[in-house]
Amino acid sequence: MSTYQEVSDALEALRNTDGDSNSHLTYIESLTENGTTEEIIHMLLDTILETSMSRPVSDYDKEYLLDYCLKTSVSLSIDVFFKIISSIGVSITTTHANERHVKKPPTTIQLSVLAWVIESYDYFKDSILASGTLSITLLVKTLEYEFSRGPISQLIILILSHDMENIITFYNREMYHRIRLLKPAHIQSVVNLYSKFPLDIYLKELLAFFRIVIPDLDYISYSPDNFPILNNLASNLKRIYSWEFPDLVLEPRNKKQKTTVTEDDVEVYGIQVFYQANKINPYKLFRRALSDEKDAQVLVLLLQTSDELFISKINQYIDANFKTFIQNDYDLHSFLEKIVHVYNIGDGTVKLSSVEDNIVNTPIKSKNFFQEMDLRSQIIRFLVSVDVEQLAGMISRDTSSLHNLFISDTPISFESCVSYVDSILHLLQIWVSRDEIDTGFRINIIVPELFKFSQYCRANQDWLTVKIVSFIDTLDNDLFKRLSDKAILPPRTLVYSCLLSCDPFVMSAICEHISKCKDHHYQDPKWRNIQNTFIMDTVNILWKGRFLKQDSSASSSSKGFFLHPDMMDKLSFLHVFDGTLSRHSIGELFYNPALSYIVTKMIWEIEDKDDRITTRHEGPVTRDSIDRLGKSVEKTWLNVTYDDLKLQLLQALDSKKMTGIGDLLFGSLKSLSDKRKSQ
Repeated sequence: MSTYQEVSDALEALRNTDGDSNSHLTYIESLTENGTTEEIIHMLLDTILETSMSRPVSDYDKEYLLDYCLKTSVSLSIDVFFKIISSIGVSITTTHANERHVKKPPTTIQLSVLAWVIESYDYFKDSILASGTLSITLLVKTLEYEFSRGPISQLIILILSHDMENIITFYNREMYHRIRLLKPAHIQSVVNLYSKFPLDIYLKELLAFFRIVIPDLDYISYSPDNFPILNNLASNLKRIYSWEFPDLVLEPRNKKQKTTVTEDDVEVYGIQVFYQANKINPYKLFRRALSDEKDAQVLVLLLQTSDELFISKINQYIDANFKTFIQNDYDLHSFLEKIVHVYNIGDGTVKLSSVEDNIVNTPIKSKNFFQEMDLRSQIIRFLVSVDVEQLAGMISRDTSSLHNLFISDTPISFESCVSYVDSILHLLQIWVSRDEIDTGFRINIIVPELFKFSQYCRANQDWLTVKIVSFIDTLDNDLFKRLSDKAILPPRTLVYSCLLSCDPFVMSAICEHISKCKDHHYQDPKWRNIQNTFIMDTVNILWKGRFLKQDSSASSSSKGFFLHPDMMDKLSFLHVFDGTLSRHSIGELFYNPALSYIVTKMIWEIEDKDDRITTRHEGPVTRDSIDRLGKSVEKTWLNVTYDDLKLQLLQALDSKKMTGIGDLLFGSLKSLSDKRKSQ
């Protein structure tokens, strides 16, 4: 057995290391592999439970010490038990007249230490029973903390479940006598807690178990209002606690006493994991899965195949982290990253209601809004069973948050918005592939919310719009017909933004969508009118030289982007409009910001193919410039009219995969209806 000084020196070396601590941890494990004295147990616990910021040992190292080094071969005194129980709780900072700080270890460490106490209970039993009611009193008081209520309640049951033989008590060492550890004050405390948390399964189990310890216990004196319910509670220890620690304390994990799970605690791998799932501690497995790939794979397998109780405990642990133990953005983002990893391993097969509830029903509160949005997006794509109305509510809530950032001139993350929309479109695509009867209903609820979200994504709203309408355009005809009017047509701001985009593919995509929507059966005439306006405004821009053309008659579809008439007049006086370029022609093929370079190269190609020409067209192409070249005696140019050249360019664009523009113009103008070349 190792000496106290050897372990002390090894722990000091662990504190002083700046790099990899594995060698120190392995050395400490070798020193303690055959068990240790109580003095060394105290020293190890001091390290594991420390809260000092001076040369702290990492949580990972503490977990390692707890799992592999905290072994005993001797009975332990009540001092060790009290040291551990006194460390349970939450950190407190009081800022009144006398400032007071009470710092507790991380909750994960607290839960792990409690697990060790339960698994090593045989070494504590004598001293705990000898302490009389003091241990039960401390444990009952600790039930106030929800996160530790499971193992604390199990400890209480362990203590009370032993046959109360005649023992020497802590208070009276002169005689043997039979005592009852469970006192009325203990019962009343648990009843009071249960009245505050009536859904807590551990408090319910304790109250049921008390009637096993005291068969004639009647709760009427403890809760006059609820005693009928309390008197009828049924104990189910196997169901509540069998998952937590294998066979309670019958088979500890210490290497001197083999565990029923594996030689190395709960590390069950391979096919046997399915047969021993009820002996695996979900809390511990989940904590390990957050940092270990192999444990993560085991967790995913069990989440796919295990019973509801196992999954519910995982959900409880996750929910407690989300609602209670995560104190800052760093903790939240770190925890979400680990959840994302588990979901990625599951690849759509993992369903955790606690994660879904936090993502879908809880607003983003991080100061770094987009960092949390990125992490959520990586999880959303896997929520295939999510309630569609809750998902729509999530998008609406996130849109509101994004709007607040938008109006405050906060930089909007391009990548985050794309990831968010992509993840939801991925969900929609999965639902479409499953061909479920309510797929149309889901799309009708989600797509309008995505359109609203995209309006506040500033720099990339055009691309987001294209992503959404491209998804719609790929739907089969039967599903497309089931879509609602507002799921078919994007808001005007998005459509016009795409039409004015400098990206030719964005323009082509929105034109393709507008063209496809012509055949939709609109239930509300106002949506049909909006559709007609989109077509007319697009034709006016690209083909007719009537950019922002407005017609005041109610029956006209020429709305000029719905801009105010006064603004139209002011645009005409901008210095960019000279004798060559007018406001009306700015969107035509020759001048359109998205197409002008492509069109210019096409004109060069046409010129290169004609050996007769002696000059190239210089400057912007207009009807007058072509007429002048055609009448010129000194120069020979293409023998085409303005309209002929424009048609050639439209056909060339159509052949170069800009088919959306061709779909709309060839399909909307009678003069072009028979001019489209075969695709």
